[in-house]
Amino acid sequence: MAHDHGHSAHAGHTHSVRVLTTDDCRRVDRLATEQYAIPPIILMENAGRSVAEHVTGLSEPDDPDPTVLVLAGHGNNGGDGLVAARHLSTFGARVGVILALPDDRLSGDTALNLAICRKFGIPVKTFSTDKPMAALRSLPAYLAKPDIVIDALLGTGQDGELREPYASLAALCNQLGDEGSAIVAVDIPTGLNADTGRAANGNADTGRAANGCVRAHMTVCMVAPKPGNLTLDGPAACGQFVEGEIGVPLELIERFGEVIEYECTHHHDEEEDPQDHDDHRTRE
Repeated sequence: MAHDHGHSAHAGHTHSVRVLTTDDCRRVDRLATEQYAIPPIILMENAGRSVAEHVTGLSEPDDPDPTVLVLAGHGNNGGDGLVAARHLSTFGARVGVILALPDDRLSGDTALNLAICRKFGIPVKTFSTDKPMAALRSLPAYLAKPDIVIDALLGTGQDGELREPYASLAALCNQLGDEGSAIVAVDIPTGLNADTGRAANGNADTGRAANGCVRAHMTVCMVAPKPGNLTLDGPAACGQFVEGEIGVPLELIERFGEVIEYECTHHHDEEEDPQDHDDHRTRE
């Protein structure tokens, strides 16, 4: 499954979109639990299933059982990726996981979803910065050149330059993308600041995502797009962005979100506007 990661030039058109900053996302997350009694693990489950459904839509008609590699970080973003891995396996995909950090470094809900993945028989390896290809090579051979790679390494909480092992994992993700894998980012590509749109080692003058930032074919935005999806390095890093249906009450999104206008160069079907965000969640 080869994918062209260059973005075709289309005549620009203007969208109105409601965006949430990182701080606003935290408020929405907190109030979804405090005000609406939605446990965080349910939000994680909804987020991961939404990612899995979008990934399934990328499969070629003649290849209904794609190979999918999930790169999972230690926080909520990684947990979303692990939920996606489980659902993709039930959809028939051949899935493997590379963890950024050892099991004991994972947060509670993420660790729980890792345990579930292992019960499902999904192969899981831990990344080593000293041997950056070792984890990939120790997975089943069909994952050597995966059809799809899910970037679930870091979410909206990231800022500044990438540290190890995340810098090396972002480089691995981009390498696989250059070799033909479709890269799908969960909420925000690793290495991209969700508020400013500035990439790690990025060049704000050119708007091109640098090597330090994952270059995604598609980004599944939870709750709503972030300002960084739309500015500076964001459009080049995010590719097409689509909504993730997560179950957060619309009232919270309207209370905290800000409607902005932005110039879009991607082609959208008339009946499908990925800017219609009315029921989703962002993950850190």
